[in-house]
Amino acid sequence: MLENKEHGIVLTSADNANLTGNRCWDNADAGIRIFQTNSCVATNNWLYSNTGCGIELGQAWYNVLVNNTCINNNDDNFYMDSYSPNNKLINNTAFGSSNNGIALSSANNTELIGNNCTSNGDDGIYIIYSNNCTVTNNTCSNHAGSRGFLFIEPIIVCLPETT
Repeated sequence: MLENKEHGIVLTSADNANLTGNRCWDNADAGIRIFQTNSCVATNNWLYSNTGCGIELGQAWYNVLVNNTCINNNDDNFYMDSYSPNNKLINNTAFGSSNNGIALSSANNTELIGNNCTSNGDDGIYIIYSNNCTVTNNTCSNHAGSRGFLFIEPIIVCLPETT
């Protein structure tokens, strides 16, 4: 058995990469970290029981995450920070993280479509300092945090169409 000291998979400056069908678990940080990488597609990956996030994007533009499953990660299941705009999360599952199911911070123009966030420690979807985001047909339920389904701070232009 190989013990990872940090992330399961890391993409750094690896534009146009495809990550499909990977399983990353019990890593000391994120299952998948996409950093300074543009136009990547991550599909059908399973990320569980990582000390950090399931999938983390940092300074990453125009990436698409589709049908990924993040379960019981110790940080947010899906996290976009450090100026990661113009990304899409479509039909992903975020279950049982210690923090948020999906968290956006400085991730302008991000689209969240048809994601399922269940039983996370804080909010299903948490958005902060992220302008012009679209939140459509997501399902969030049974979160332990006091804020609940969708938390947006500060008030920004966001187009919520959620269930």
